[in-house]
Parts: sequence; structure tokens; C-alpha cells
Amino acid sequence: TALMLAAGVGYRDKNTTGSENDALEALKVSLETGLDLNQANTKGETALHGAASRGADTIVQFLVEHGAALNAKTNQGHTPLDIAMGKASLAQLPVPHDSTVALLRKLGALEGSAVK
Repeated sequence: TALMLAAGVGYRDKNTTGSENDALEALKVSLETGLDLNQANTKGETALHGAASRGADTIVQFLVEHGAALNAKTNQGHTPLDIAMGKASLAQLPVPHDSTVALLRKLGALEGSAVK
């Protein structure tokens, strides 16, 4: 969905997406139209997985404040925290994002193996 794209699902590198501020504005508009923050694509990836993949802390915070499921799992069992830790990736090579890991942990996120 547009919401997932704005958050970073499909993100490959810093040259293929707009700025984090542009993405945040797109997310705000998407929410105003009633899109579901927790809608997943066919791989089970949500907007929060996308934001974690980008290391987009502002977007992670925004999504969680607006009801995104912290511990949603992809079809492979990965949570946004797993993605931020570099244990898995969405579209590119896994890259850890330390500040995003710290933020997700502060917000109460768990690794996929700990989520029932």
C-alpha cells in the first residue's frame, strides 16, 4: 500500500527513496484517509517493518504512537526489531540500525523468537 511504501517497505538504499520528512508527510495523509497501519503485504511486512528497515526513527515513533503493532511478524517470523537489528531484511542486504533498535526496545518491542 501507499502507507507501506512511504514507511519504507521496498526500501533499497538512500538513493531510491525520498526524505524521511517526505515519508512522514505521506504517512500523515495516509492516516487521514483511514488506511490501516497494521495492514501487511503478501510477505507479512507492515509499515513498521519498513521503517525499521530504513532506520527511520521518526517514522517508527510516529507509527507506534498511532497504533502500529510493535511485534507484528513477517511470514518468516521477523519482527520490526529483528529487521532493525540486521537479523533479516525486506529488500536489501540486512543492515543494523542501532538507534532504531534502541528506540524499538524502549517502546517494548521484542525479537521474533520471543513473540508467541
